[in-house]
Amino acid sequence: MGPDGAEQQLREIDADIENLFRPENVFSGMERFLYVIVPPGANVHELRKAVQLATIDHLIRSGRTESVLSISWKRFWRRHTLTVHGVRMDEVDASIREYNVALGDVLRFAKKYRLSRASRKRPF
Repeated sequence: MGPDGAEQQLREIDADIENLFRPENVFSGMERFLYVIVPPGANVHELRKAVQLATIDHLIRSGRTESVLSISWKRFWRRHTLTVHGVRMDEVDASIREYNVALGDVLRFAKKYRLSRASRKRPF
């Protein structure tokens, strides 16, 4: 598989992961819940790792083993973040207590904000 094929496959996997947690699927019953358990004193990085393991477990159980091998979590976390109670959990070293994460809370994926290339250009 060439670089273009691998890039396309990564895009498809990104889309699959996003579709697992799309907000509009909440009301249609299509959203999938993955149960994640972390200690109360865990930080956001540990929570992300638990989400990764739960997602991989879900993909394996659903027979999508080829998808498991090609997920680039580094790339995924560069583009996405977790949210709880509408608050973005961008600080990786912060404790989940700082975000008031409690037993039974639902976490969602959200796209990270990106500056457009035009706004990154220097004005001079």
